[in-house]
Amino acid sequence: MNDITGVVNNSEVVSIQGKILTGIVNPIIVILSALAFAWFMYGVTRFVIMKDNEEERNNGKKHIIFGILALVIIFSIWGILNVLGGAVESKIWFVS
Repeated sequence: MNDITGVVNNSEVVSIQGKILTGIVNPIIVILSALAFAWFMYGVTRFVIMKDNEEERNNGKKHIIFGILALVIIFSIWGILNVLGGAVESKIWFVS
């Protein structure tokens, strides 16, 4: 096996990547997901409660749309990070 000079050992990368994902990224994703879901539920509540006020219903619709959009973006980023994490573990990024 020929190692590229200056490339960190794969086990070190996996260890660092795992610590970053479990210690930093995953809690941030959980918090952002909870906030996006709360934003969505706020919009649903506004939409249902303010059925007589058209302006508030439109405001509720906007909250619903942005809440769903935020959840899609958050879970897409989470999925991409997991795919990249799997690629690092399977040595795709390294010449072997």
